Amino acid sequence: MLGRAGQEEWPKDAMVWRKALESSDQANVFPRRAMRRIVLVLVLTAACTRGEQASSGPELTASESPASISTSSSPASYESQVVGGDEAALREFIGRALTYHYAGAPGGTTVFVGGLPEDLGFELPVPEDSRVIGSIARGTMEGGTEIILDVDLTPEEALTFYREQLLPAGWEEQTQQAFGGGFVSGSSPGTTFCLNENDAVIFLSAYAPPSLPTELRLNIQQEAQYSACLPQPEGMDEASGLIPSLVSPPESLIQSGGGSSGDGMAETSAVLRTELSTGALAEQYAAQLTEAGWKPLAQDEEPELAWSFWSVADAEGQDWSGLLLIFKSPIVPEKVFASFRVDRGD
Repeated sequence: MLGRAGQEEWPKDAMVWRKALESSDQANVFPRRAMRRIVLVLVLTAACTRGEQASSGPELTASESPASISTSSSPASYESQVVGGDEAALREFIGRALTYHYAGAPGGTTVFVGGLPEDLGFELPVPEDSRVIGSIARGTMEGGTEIILDVDLTPEEALTFYREQLLPAGWEEQTQQAFGGGFVSGSSPGTTFCLNENDAVIFLSAYAPPSLPTELRLNIQQEAQYSACLPQPEGMDEASGLIPSLVSPPESLIQSGGGSSGDGMAETSAVLRTELSTGALAEQYAAQLTEAGWKPLAQDEEPELAWSFWSVADAEGQDWSGLLLIFKSPIVPEKVFASFRVDRGD
């Protein structure tokens, strides 16, 4: 089943685990045979994520020299290859691939090859000896600007650099996600900076490919209608607010993820590739749940499955329950499905 924006979500019928656990007098002896049946349902009904791209033609500018065409991957394109064509064909392709087509889409996209946008409206610090791969400015300020840099820093050092540069300049780091947490990548840490609440927002992520410089991506929005920096209405989506950020181990790769919420419930899910056992992965997430104030009630693990049952009380004393479920694909052993669901205890 595909959720919003093509994200993978757990089937609603598979949430029978919740009723089963509630009906069990002793959650720590939840029948393993029943749990295996639940996992089988989840495996058979989980869907693959498919992405879509739209296109047209923006303006392209080069800061130094025209873009080159290569028939093999270069260090900066460690996961990509450009095959065939010439400079004109490449520019046309880039222009179309990076332009949105939908009602209200920002027009006038400009691609800066090897350069930065001329006027962001604020001073953007750049680490010393950085290599600017390029930038994309999508029409209006709300359309957003993306900047890609290579830096000789570790991902954590890069985040520290921007904290040291932006915070004294009046920016604030957004430490609480506006719409709750969920499964996030540990191999590419990131953060969000806000200027004067919503004058500008920088979404920063850093990734270090093996034996290559760290890649920084800065997504910038200004005066956006919907922003992580704007105050959120009180009491909105209480269940999602109880889900902390669950950071995956650095050696794991999140391939897709999703989530949903409703009256008195919320859930987040992810598909990972990892060599870790289900027990080791569950242990890492359990430590983060404990740090966020959740209390473990019961748990069990087998080579193909690990689960744990949790509880927490919110600021008003309302009790909530949670279930963390980690299980391996029976077809692709290194593929792991992870889910955490929260339910109001009434």
